[in-house]
Amino acid sequence: MGGDRAYARDGVADDCREDGRGRATRRALRMAIGVVPNANGSCAVTLGETSCVAAVRCDVTAIEAWEASDVGAIVLRVDASSIATTRAGRAAAVGETLRRRLESVVAGRERGVSDASGRASGSGVDAWDGGGIDLRSLCVRPGRARWTLAVDAVCACDRGSMLDALSVAVRGALADTKIPKVSLVGVGSDGEGGELEIDDDPDACTRVDVSRCGVVATTTKIGKHGVVDATDEEEACAEASMSVGVDRDGMVCGEFTTGGETLDRGTADAMRKLSCRVGVELIEAMDAFLATAVAANKIDEDEDGRVMVVRVRK
Repeated sequence: MGGDRAYARDGVADDCREDGRGRATRRALRMAIGVVPNANGSCAVTLGETSCVAAVRCDVTAIEAWEASDVGAIVLRVDASSIATTRAGRAAAVGETLRRRLESVVAGRERGVSDASGRASGSGVDAWDGGGIDLRSLCVRPGRARWTLAVDAVCACDRGSMLDALSVAVRGALADTKIPKVSLVGVGSDGEGGELEIDDDPDACTRVDVSRCGVVATTTKIGKHGVVDATDEEEACAEASMSVGVDRDGMVCGEFTTGGETLDRGTADAMRKLSCRVGVELIEAMDAFLATAVAANKIDEDEDGRVMVVRVRK
């Protein structure tokens, strides 16, 4: 309604939103890792009332002739069936849109990851430039076998900024992922043949390096100003939104705009800078938590050690 839009615009103009936050302040974020017992890695995220969960399954798969010979694969899937009624479009279409936007953040700049069919997307998995997940670390045997990480994300409740929450959940689930040690045994004297033997010792597992994997921070334009982490009510009053995938260095690894209004260059630059700053702050908080919860292996010992609650400063 017109009155609701005017109320939202006035609050944003005064830097006091309906829930008391300033324009550059996120809602409290809670992230918990190791929440799905049968997964190799998992993470549940709540951002205000928005919630989602991501789980990772590791499988050794064959490298096909048309694929790069020395890289692994990450397959993303997003289940949006529980939130499709609150968005335009069918659940499959909503999930596909979210998946594609997560791709560039996980893959990093100038590189794509696999879609649900397992085929590479983007500009090629072999063009790794130091951003995102290094797929070469997932190769088991060049030209023969690789690790395929199937990342399944489920949207539970969408009260705004679902893409932001999903990016945190996927990054946290990958950081929590334990990849078993693989040995090649029974190789002939000519170097051919052999079988892959997977070690079931959890202490022999390795972790996925997510240090260059980014997150998404969305800035929403309401009136003349941009706000971060908009609620669903604020999204309904928005003229336009800009979701920016940003890595720990503040480099953009994906950008998506929605809404009926075309952003002028000055407004777009201001919204992009705000998203980048908030995204970097969130990554710093996540990495400090993960360094303790994952590297020190606390997730197997201390329930409190695998839960993070953070509010990004204004």
